[in-house]
Amino acid sequence: MLLWEAAIAAPVPNEVLRKVIVSAGKNDTWLQSVGADEVVVCHTQEKRCPKRSNKAMDGQAFLSFVTANYERMSQLRIAFVHGGQREWHSAPGIETTIRSGWGREGFIHLGRPSNRRCMDIATTGWCTNILKPQNVSCAMHICTYQGLELMADGVGFLTTTLRQYKGMEDTCNGLDHPPREFGRGYRGCSFAMEYLWQSFAGGPVALSEQHRQEL
Repeated sequence: MLLWEAAIAAPVPNEVLRKVIVSAGKNDTWLQSVGADEVVVCHTQEKRCPKRSNKAMDGQAFLSFVTANYERMSQLRIAFVHGGQREWHSAPGIETTIRSGWGREGFIHLGRPSNRRCMDIATTGWCTNILKPQNVSCAMHICTYQGLELMADGVGFLTTTLRQYKGMEDTCNGLDHPPREFGRGYRGCSFAMEYLWQSFAGGPVALSEQHRQEL
């Protein structure tokens, strides 16, 4: 393991973090208007987010971004989006939330609260096929909003090592015939990451008081 894989970088004040918006693949014009210092659209030819295939979905795209940018994650404030301005799962006013979110700390989910889902991760094929092979803990029950869109400080992602992220990226891009409980191909991994990304980003296991009552 490389030395910088094991260490958690000291937090950087939010006013000096580089603001980066990452699209899973769509390159809509609104991405340029939310106050980001850097816009990254994931693509097989994009070095900052090199998807293995342009058929890959949001889960694979965001894993590719983290593995490609792991060394600078502690310097970033990141907004992960699908890229479309009006996605069915996006919270109303997502642009306003992102603009105000640059100056805040910690985790912000950008999905609709009405799309609430809870999952016992430890009982899923995601745990068996994605997490356990990389020695990532599965003992978590998570409540989230559907749709992998969120804001977070990059330093939160460093609790998982680069080697573990790369292992998950390999798995999520190589399962042509996954077990039924894992889901089909790229889609199965992206469904998994809707829940797992919240934990990787340092978010809470429950996003609201109603969620906490369900745990």
